[in-house]
Amino acid sequence: MKKTLVALAVLAASGSAFAQASSVTLYGRLDGAVVNVDKANTANQSLTAVGDSTVATSIWGMRGSEDLGGGMRGVFNVEGDVSVTNGAASAAGLFRRGAFVGVSGGFGELTVGLRINPLIVTWAGAQVMTSNSVFVTSAAAAGFADFFTKNAVTYTAPKLGPATVQVQRGLGNVAGGDSKGAVTALSAFAPLPGGIELRAAFQQREFGGTAGTSANDAGGDKETSLFGIKGTFGPTTLAVNYLKNEVKNATNTALTTKVDLVQVAGSYALSKQMQVGASYTQFDGKLTGQGKTTLTNLQGRYILSPRTFTYLQVGMADNATVGIAVSPVWSVVGGVAGRSQQAVGLGAVHSF
Repeated sequence: MKKTLVALAVLAASGSAFAQASSVTLYGRLDGAVVNVDKANTANQSLTAVGDSTVATSIWGMRGSEDLGGGMRGVFNVEGDVSVTNGAASAAGLFRRGAFVGVSGGFGELTVGLRINPLIVTWAGAQVMTSNSVFVTSAAAAGFADFFTKNAVTYTAPKLGPATVQVQRGLGNVAGGDSKGAVTALSAFAPLPGGIELRAAFQQREFGGTAGTSANDAGGDKETSLFGIKGTFGPTTLAVNYLKNEVKNATNTALTTKVDLVQVAGSYALSKQMQVGASYTQFDGKLTGQGKTTLTNLQGRYILSPRTFTYLQVGMADNATVGIAVSPVWSVVGGVAGRSQQAVGLGAVHSF
C-alpha cells in the first residue's frame, strides 16, 4: 500500500480544510536478482553477479495533487533511480526519470518539465510480461532508448471513449533555433471489444549539432515508429509488435542505424499466483553487411502479495557478427557481437 503523506507546508500556510485537498504520495519499487551469464564477454567467460532491475526498474519518487476547484487539479511528480547493488542513485541526476509540474481537468492534462517519452510508454504497454531484459535491452540495441524527454511540454488529451492520445514536445534549449536538439513524440492507445488493444507511437528527434546537457538530441536526426496489437483471452495474452528506427550520424550526413524490429509474445496465468510467459524479438539491420539478431526471453512469476513477487528469468541472445548486439539480461552484461549468450536469473520485486 502506498504511503500518503499530508502536505505539512500547505497545512501550515492555508489551514486544515485546504490541506485535506492536497496530498503527496511517496512510492517506489526494488528489484534484485542473482544472475548467471555465459559468454559474458569477448573471451567467452561466464559471470555470476547480483543484478539490479533485470525485470522491473528500481525507483523511488513523490507525486502530488491539489484540488484547485472547478474540476481542476494542480499536479507534480519527481522520480529517480536507486540501485540494489550499491544503493547509488543515477549519475545522470537525482530525479532523472521525471520532474514536472502542471494542471489537469476536463481539458486533459498539461505539464512542463522532464517526463517519460510517449514512445517508451507505448513500448512498455505493448509488452505481455514486461521485463527490462526485453523492454530496455531491445530499445538500447535498436537505438531508441530515448526514455526521458528534457524541457518537455506534454499534453494528454481527455479520453475519446476508451482511447487516449498524448503529445510531447521537448525543446532543445539551444540558441539559434528552437528545433535544435528538440524532440516531438506522440502516442495513441485504443482498447477494443473482445480484449483487443491497439497501440501506435512515433518520435522525431532533430539534429542538435551540440553536446549541450539541455539538448534532447546531441546527434543526428532520428525517426522511430511503433505499432502493436495485444489480446487477452481468458488466462492467455498474446501480442505482436513492429518497430522501425532510423538514426543519422553526428553530422547528420549518413545513417548509422536502420533497423526493423518484430516481436511476438505470450503469457498464460496458471493460477492467481503463478504466471509464465515468453517473447521472441528479431532485429533486422538494414545497413550494408548487417545480419539478423534475435532475443528470446522466458519468465515465470509467483505472486506472494499484491506488492511482492518472485521470478525466474531466462534470456537467450543470438547476436549477428555485424549489426545489432543485444544483451540477454539488463544491467549485468552487454551484448557481444557474433556470440550466442544465455542468462539465467532468480529474483524478487517489491513495490511500496
